Amino acid sequence: MKLLRIELVKLLRRPRTYITFGVMFIIILLINLGIYLEGETLLDFIFKPLSDQFVISGNLVNGYLLSHIILNTLWIHIPVLLSIVTANVISGEIESGVIRFYLTRPIPRWKYMINKLFVAFVFADLFMLFLGIITFIPALFLFGTGDLIVLLEGVQIIPENELIQRFTWAFLYGVLSMSMFVSVTVLLSTWLKNTLAAILASLGIFIVSTLLQTFAFGIFETWKPFLFSHHMGQWQLFFILEIPWNEIWVSATILLFLTIVISAVTIMKFEKMQINT
Repeated sequence: MKLLRIELVKLLRRPRTYITFGVMFIIILLINLGIYLEGETLLDFIFKPLSDQFVISGNLVNGYLLSHIILNTLWIHIPVLLSIVTANVISGEIESGVIRFYLTRPIPRWKYMINKLFVAFVFADLFMLFLGIITFIPALFLFGTGDLIVLLEGVQIIPENELIQRFTWAFLYGVLSMSMFVSVTVLLSTWLKNTLAAILASLGIFIVSTLLQTFAFGIFETWKPFLFSHHMGQWQLFFILEIPWNEIWVSATILLFLTIVISAVTIMKFEKMQINT
């Protein structure tokens, strides 16, 4: 527990920890401001294709719609900000030479790495909690509540009384998704021993997976189950009227399995790693 407390304190003392939270706050603030000023334009852009088929009325530009837009908009930004902190977990201490001090103490390497991974997962969880708070509270305060219309596998109209529960599920699934991504960045941080290289490598893997997912149509549709970005994006299924639970459970199980396997590989790599810096 003492080692864990030390690692948590180190996380809280790093400026980059607060920079990531600050950047996310500013991004969401700007999105809120933009939609507050240009809400009608946004409404026309989103729902114009439906205007010939449906009579659209009511408070459609509401806090739930804004929250859904924010989550879709920040899909690529969240891993970027997480990697800035978590890619530094091991490589930062290798680069500074601090890790030599810890490894001379009578602490098993596996225990040291488990604490590192735990702190990385805690950071991801806190970041997602912070994201949820600054997404919902300002959006609901500024734009009120109402039903949510989602253009996903057709037109989905989600009743207002179901939305809190659905967003909660989506954020919990997001925690699992980002924990898996964080495990990748910590592995690369351990493997490459360089923070910048670990950030670029983890984001490169994520971007390539996302691009392959985007172009996976026709005969290439079979790619999707093998792309981790596909499973990370399954939070959107919570906004289908009849939630496809089987599909969600399969993806969640794959993400959990990948997290465990990648974490185990990281521990084994660290056990055998030579510290030359």
